Amino acid sequence: MKVYLIWSGELSRAIAQAFKDWVPNVISNVELFFSKSDISAGTNWFQEISKQLESTNFGVIFLTKDSINAPWIFFETGALAKHISQASICTTLIDIQTTDIVGPLTQFQAITLNKEGMLALAKSINNSIDIQRLPDRMLSDLFEMKWQSFEEKINAIKISIKTVTTSQASLPKQTEKEVVDEILRLTRSMNQAMNQVLSYKKEELPKSDEHVKAQFLKAISTLKIKNRKMPCNLSLINDEILREDENFDVNKTSFGSFVKLAIYFEGKGVITLEKQNDHYYVKSINL
Repeated sequence: MKVYLIWSGELSRAIAQAFKDWVPNVISNVELFFSKSDISAGTNWFQEISKQLESTNFGVIFLTKDSINAPWIFFETGALAKHISQASICTTLIDIQTTDIVGPLTQFQAITLNKEGMLALAKSINNSIDIQRLPDRMLSDLFEMKWQSFEEKINAIKISIKTVTTSQASLPKQTEKEVVDEILRLTRSMNQAMNQVLSYKKEELPKSDEHVKAQFLKAISTLKIKNRKMPCNLSLINDEILREDENFDVNKTSFGSFVKLAIYFEGKGVITLEKQNDHYYVKSINL
């Protein structure tokens, strides 16, 4: 029995790691796969996830206010949804509410990171085990014994990460003169940067290859979760991206066109393209 853990961002990662360490204390007959990669990992990650998903039975997605719209979450969830049923995927809400979830992730069971929610998640995982499943009473007793240590761990993580992210607030306040000087310095820097941007020719505009790659992955993952019928026109993916980012423009990257961006991902094995009458279509999404 394998459980696949999906995360994005520091808080999500830390909670997922704590969950991975804690679950075997409650359910021993389970293996948890914790991806330590992120969206920039590329080919190595794709090979690894394909191998792990072949034997995955259950998936848990750890969501925070910072990760709820992360391309990595959509990408990995799309791959997971191809291999297991919707009922075997749960979202765990760390610092958000169910009402904060929008889009494809709403179709999965949402569980809050508290005692009641974690017991429900433990029962769902246990019920997915075919062999040596724990009796409900034994599971509840083990959970009750081990819950406090996990609760203390996640509370410590939340405090630790909150302390790090708010540490700047405890720095000495600037004097009025220092504030004015800082504003003047930033204003000059902004003017210089603006003048530089305005002087660019179109082909000299700053590249943002990683951004468009992430947006493309998020779009095809969304289509995968929605079970979009294939083949589909490339323009459908472009429209999906523009709904999220109206300033999306692949022409300002080294790819130069949306077709070349799609061909790049076909080369990575993420999608399969077919050409009909000089038009490219997505034949399949291989997540």
